[in-house]
Amino acid sequence: MKPVVVNPSVTFEQLTHELIQLEGDEESRNTVLEELLAKLQRKKQRLKGDAASDFEAAAGMAPQELVRQLKLGSGRDAAKWFEAHPEVASLLDRKTGGPQYQIVSQHADSVREVTHGYGKSKKPEDYIENFRAYINDNLNKVPALLLVTQRPKELTRAQLKELKLMLDREGFSETALRTAWRELKNEDLAASIIGHIRQQALGTPLRSYEERVDDAMKRVLKSRPWTPVQRKWLDRIGKQLKQETIVDREALNSGQFRQLGGFPKINKVFDDRLDELLGQIQDEVWKEGA
Repeated sequence: MKPVVVNPSVTFEQLTHELIQLEGDEESRNTVLEELLAKLQRKKQRLKGDAASDFEAAAGMAPQELVRQLKLGSGRDAAKWFEAHPEVASLLDRKTGGPQYQIVSQHADSVREVTHGYGKSKKPEDYIENFRAYINDNLNKVPALLLVTQRPKELTRAQLKELKLMLDREGFSETALRTAWRELKNEDLAASIIGHIRQQALGTPLRSYEERVDDAMKRVLKSRPWTPVQRKWLDRIGKQLKQETIVDREALNSGQFRQLGGFPKINKVFDDRLDELLGQIQDEVWKEGA
């Protein structure tokens, strides 16, 4: 296959805009998609730290997962996805690096201290306290925060993405919260942003999110007799939960699930009670003391 030549002067926003505008011209759309994919393949190598966190908050998946999804779909599928996630292109157009300068000193090297910065907070305990104050101050102002703390099963993927972006803008990224917690408590827990919010607002224990999902799925599997086909779908949903935190109708109508028939097909497997089941799973994930 002939490699796609990437024009560095063309931005992601220009490519996604063109992808969306080329309705009805699938051949041209697929050509644009090839260029976008080649550009994304290069860009994903440079997405690290906060840039990677911002991307995942906006896209709901890691860069490599998006590459895989775009490769599996058509130009039309890609256009719909970028139309639903307009902030992703602008995030990709951000510069993730800058000129490197070498600082020369005549003094011998020595390590004096290793610290992490937390914006205005110099210490992890101050950062966590500021996060707690922010959550409590905005609990009744931001609907998504209220859902996270009171009715997590009603939270949608779209609401979670918006919430992550809002917290990132305020300086409370999931990566920074995890680092601060590790330094403060000597516990390295990938607890998810929902776990951090509930810990500060409700005082619930901070646990590994993967462990929560594993325990929740065990309880769901024991809750009633399931057919082998239903168990297979439950296993897929559990794995997807670990990737995306929330599995709702939108999630089941995209990516690998769409290829397998999407929400309508899976709903029939569960006797038209899939919405109820997804709510039960979310309840189990965030149930304490079970």
